[in-house]
Amino acid sequence: MGACASRESRRTETAKLILPDGTLQEFSTPVKVWQILQKNPTSFVCNSDDMDFDDAVLAVAGSEDLQPGELYFVLPLTWLNHPLRADEMAALAVKASSALAKSGGGGLSYKDEDVVRQIRCGYQNDDVVKQMARVAFATSSPPLISSVRTLRRHFSIFAAANPKLPEMSRPSHHSSLEVIGGGSDRFLPALKDSLAKPYNAFPLIGFNRHVETIYAAFYRSVPSVRLRRECLRTKDNGSVALDWVAGDDSYLSPGSPILILLPGLTGGSQDSYVRHMLLRAQSKKWRCVVFNSRGCGDSPVTTPQFYSASFLGDIGEVIDHVGEKFPKANLYAAGWSLGGNILVNFLGQESQNCPLSAAVSLCNPFDLVIADEDFHKGFNNVYDKALSKSLRRIFSKHSLLFEDIGGEFNIPLAANAETVRDFDDGLTRVSFGFKSVDEYYSKSSSSKYIKHVRIPLLCIQAANDPIAPDRGIPRDDIKANPNCVLIVTPRGGHLGWVAGEEAPNGAPWTDQVVMEFLQYVENRETINGERSFDDAHQIQV
Repeated sequence: MGACASRESRRTETAKLILPDGTLQEFSTPVKVWQILQKNPTSFVCNSDDMDFDDAVLAVAGSEDLQPGELYFVLPLTWLNHPLRADEMAALAVKASSALAKSGGGGLSYKDEDVVRQIRCGYQNDDVVKQMARVAFATSSPPLISSVRTLRRHFSIFAAANPKLPEMSRPSHHSSLEVIGGGSDRFLPALKDSLAKPYNAFPLIGFNRHVETIYAAFYRSVPSVRLRRECLRTKDNGSVALDWVAGDDSYLSPGSPILILLPGLTGGSQDSYVRHMLLRAQSKKWRCVVFNSRGCGDSPVTTPQFYSASFLGDIGEVIDHVGEKFPKANLYAAGWSLGGNILVNFLGQESQNCPLSAAVSLCNPFDLVIADEDFHKGFNNVYDKALSKSLRRIFSKHSLLFEDIGGEFNIPLAANAETVRDFDDGLTRVSFGFKSVDEYYSKSSSSKYIKHVRIPLLCIQAANDPIAPDRGIPRDDIKANPNCVLIVTPRGGHLGWVAGEEAPNGAPWTDQVVMEFLQYVENRETINGERSFDDAHQIQV
C-alpha cells in the first residue's frame, strides 16, 4: 500500500494520514485512496484543507493519489456530507495535533499564549471543545484559522496538557430496541441517528398489535405518486408488472441507485407502505420500481401459475431486466412480509452471485411453518380470512386459465378458500411441485437460507407482529453472518410501525432507517467505484 516514511526520510515531503484510532501514517511514495479503504471498509478519506466549520465533509475519490504535503483523515461513513460541528472539528484538530507531535512533526513547538489562555478558560468553564472551536474558527476577517492543518498547531499545547481528549464515540442503539447481527459493527454507524432514540409507539394506536396493524392498513395516508407501468414477459411466458416513478428520467442520471420494492402477499404498488417508501427514496434521488407479482397490483396473468414463497424465477428476471436497463446503476431491493421472505430466499440461494448491492427485509415471517401455526390462533383468523379473500379475488379474475388443468390441482378448494392454507393446498403447492402444504412451507422458509447471504442485509421486525412471529426469527444465523443486521422493535404490529415524526398517518418508522442503511452502502460503493463489501462476501458461514 505504498511505502511508509522511515526515520531517515522524515524530512522528505510525505502524505500524512490520521486513522480513526489517532495513529499517523506517512507515505513517501504514491498510494491510492482505495488502497487505504481496503483496510478501512466502513470509512472514507477526506483532505484536511477541504474541511471547514459547519461545512459538509467531502470524500476524496477512490482513484486519487494521496498528495505529498497534504494531511488526510480517515472518517466513518456516517460523517460523509455531514456538516462539521464545533466539537467534532476540535476533536479532529486535537487528534491530528497529538499524532503529529508523537511523530516528531513539530506540533508542540508552536506557542500562542493568547490561544492557550482561552483554551484553559474554556476548560475551567467545562466547555473545552466548544471554546476550542470558537478560537479556531473566529469569524473575523481574515479568519484566525481556516483549516484543520493550522488548527493542529494552535492546540498542540492543550493536547499535551490534557490526556482526556474528545473522541469520536462509537454509535449505540437505544435500549428499547434489540439490535444484533454479525454485521452490526459495520452497519450500525449508518443508523446512529434513528437508533439512538427510544422507539415510542403512537399513544392508543400502538398499545395493541392488532389495533396498530389494522389502523396502518386502513388509515395510513396513501401518497399520490404518478407511476409508469412496464409489463415484463418472463421466460415461461408469464407476466409481471413493473411500476416506475413517472418522470424520474428527467432529473436522475443513468447511474442513480435503483431500489426494487417487493410488496407482501397480494400487495402491490397501490399499498400505502409501498407509496411512502417510493416518496422517501425519490426524495433521496433514488430511482424506484415496484415489482408487482403475477396477479397482484392488477398485474396480468398469462399462464396457469401465480407466484409463491419459493419461486425465485420472476425476481431473478426482474433484477436482470432492471440491471440491463440501467447498467451503470447499483441495484438494491426491499421486501415486506412475503416479499421479504422471497427476497431473502433469493439472496441466500444466489449467495456470492447475487447482483444486488444490499437489501432490506421487513416483517418477514422467516419460518412459514411457525407463521402458519400462529395464523390460526385467536384474532389472527381475521387476517387469514382477509388474505384468503384477496387470493380468491385474484384467482377469480383469471380462473379460465385453470379451467382444464389436471393433475393434483384442487381448483374448487382454491376458488372457495376460506384460509390461505386452503388456497396453497389447492393450487400453490401443486404449481411448484410440493407434495404437501407443510413441505411447501418448510422448504420455502427464508430462515433456512439467510446464513448464505453474502451482501449487506438489514432485517427489521416487530416483537409483537401477529403474522411474522418473533419466535421464527433465525437469530443465531443472523448473529453468525457478518453481512446481516437485525433490528427488533418492541411494538409495530404487522406492516404497522406507527411511530416516529410522521405518526400516526404518515410514513412508518422504518422508512428512515431503511434509507439510512441503503444510502450508507451506496455511499461506500460510490467512493470506491467498486463493490466495497466483497471481502465480507467471501466469508463462508
